[in-house]
Amino acid sequence: MFLNSKNNSFFLLFPVDFYSPEIEERYKAYHNQMLLPYDKLEDFMNSTIQSIDFPGWSMDGPTQVRKHGAKQEFKGSIPVKDLMKRKFTVTFKLADAFMNFFIFLDNAIHFLDLANPQQYFEGFKLCLLSNEGYLVSYIDFKKVLMNAQDDIKLSYSAIGNEYNTWTVDFTFMDWDITTMFDQKKPLF
Repeated sequence: MFLNSKNNSFFLLFPVDFYSPEIEERYKAYHNQMLLPYDKLEDFMNSTIQSIDFPGWSMDGPTQVRKHGAKQEFKGSIPVKDLMKRKFTVTFKLADAFMNFFIFLDNAIHFLDLANPQQYFEGFKLCLLSNEGYLVSYIDFKKVLMNAQDDIKLSYSAIGNEYNTWTVDFTFMDWDITTMFDQKKPLF
């Protein structure tokens, strides 16, 4: 048994309604013509995910000076979930013809349009796998909002194939973790 985790033992599930039907239809011909078969736009986009930065937390608890100048610290009253930066960052590999960047940008423009009544996404799941590839747990993000998409640099002086990435920042209101040790629970 290996107790060390592999950093690539995860996958991110976007909500079912993350890519609008208009965006899926617009780019269907692109992802269908690729050498690797992708049934849906989401499959293609997920294949370009490289990493996810999940937030940590930090607490500055109250302190009190005791007799003879000894300083004593106490745990704070703020719950750990409220101490976290409610933000996660997804890093994507830049795909051929920069398409995944512009698909995501197009989708962000559609979602953030004031005519769109949808305020948040529900159903983001960060799935965590064991070293053998079995689903061990997943994190449900609640009320997710897109906040930022990095820029990319196009340059005539960079003529070779390079490994380039770009990131998207999301904020969330809450999260829950579900463990899959008890197989009686439904997967999703």
